[in-house]
Amino acid sequence: MKKRWVLIGGAGVGATVMYLLDPDRGRRRRAMLRDKGIHGIRSTGRSMGALSRDVAHRSLGLFARSRFVIARERVPDPILGERVRSRIGHVLPHAGSIGVGVREGHVTLSGPISGRDVRKVLACVSRVPGVTRVENELEVYERDVSGA
Repeated sequence: MKKRWVLIGGAGVGATVMYLLDPDRGRRRRAMLRDKGIHGIRSTGRSMGALSRDVAHRSLGLFARSRFVIARERVPDPILGERVRSRIGHVLPHAGSIGVGVREGHVTLSGPISGRDVRKVLACVSRVPGVTRVENELEVYERDVSGA
């Protein structure tokens, strides 16, 4: 049984050598094989570089979050306001119409908003680190105010 596999393996190696050393097309086949190998190595290197950067960025973010949870530092009001605006921008397409006021961690939201978006906005703002209270002064409309 073992001799059969040796024979099949030897035939495979012989066919490969004949394929690559063919006097008419062997040079082209070897060049294509070389080019595919180089392409594979380079694309794997790029993918690994992107993966390593992604892991590094995620671990830095996790470290920053854990540091905040442990230390419970007070976030300055201007920075907290920008964080809240940014979070609202991820939820609403018309986030610029929402006014954000911050005073000692208390966030006040004002401006026009669609009735279906109120719950989403209040939930996402309350989860921003540093927000202690959310005051809702939003003007709720039944129709969509984004113009869509």
